[in-house]
Amino acid sequence: MNRSTPFFKSEVVQKCLEEIDFLQNCVMVFSQYADYATVEDQKDNLQNLRLLLEKQRNMYSRCRLCGDDEGARDMMREVEQHFYSNGFPYAIGNMEEVFDKLDCNLDEIEESIQQYLDTEEL
Repeated sequence: MNRSTPFFKSEVVQKCLEEIDFLQNCVMVFSQYADYATVEDQKDNLQNLRLLLEKQRNMYSRCRLCGDDEGARDMMREVEQHFYSNGFPYAIGNMEEVFDKLDCNLDEIEESIQQYLDTEEL
């Protein structure tokens, strides 16, 4: 991917990419102890996942708006290919559906956590 294009030189894009990288690292660290995590840790991770998804959706939209930039186009294709390869066969050219599905998945995780808490209180 060509990261020397004007798109990647933008301070806003650089900051967003740094935030995405930070959140991805937080999620990766959590995955190493997720089986032993407290409910509070799980809730914190869920918030990180929601924020990460929001920032990724935003970055994808930025890329789409800067479609004349080679680097932005490359990043869009890379993101689409990643999701396509990881179980989202409709990802190519249809990332809004992917982001919406992931958002629903996070809602389901949140509901599961709440159901667990509700049964613990009984």
